[in-house]
Amino acid sequence: MLHQDASTHRWFGDRKRDLVITMDDATSQVYSGFFVDQEGTWSSLRGVRETIAAKGIFASLYTDRGSHYWHTPKAGGKVDRNQPTQFGRAMGELGIEMIPSYSPQARGRCERCFGTLQGRLPQELAREGIGELAAANAYLRGSTGLATTVPSG
Repeated sequence: MLHQDASTHRWFGDRKRDLVITMDDATSQVYSGFFVDQEGTWSSLRGVRETIAAKGIFASLYTDRGSHYWHTPKAGGKVDRNQPTQFGRAMGELGIEMIPSYSPQARGRCERCFGTLQGRLPQELAREGIGELAAANAYLRGSTGLATTVPSG
């Protein structure tokens, strides 16, 4: 099972951005990570595409109940699995089961990862003089970026 989530934070520069990660829920290995102005359908599909390109198709994806992942008729309520979003339809076409999260505790591994990243990554980016989106994403793809910053377990 993989997990996808985003964290809004002042990662670099003078404004907040979202860091979108797709990670293995069992091992905390991050398969895709990148910055965007705001998470949504496109960024979520990008994370899945990058993960499939690196590791192949996977069985299930655990997400929060954001509107790009799920249609939720009543705020805070259960998701409506009979009305998939564009993202949900794409996952169905790929044969990937989507699993909605109903509690912050259930997203613990991803939240711990973001806590680690928020404590380290802004300082690393600042030390490198990075203040722009493209440069920050290039840093994450580099050998000293995300892979060496995120704890393995």
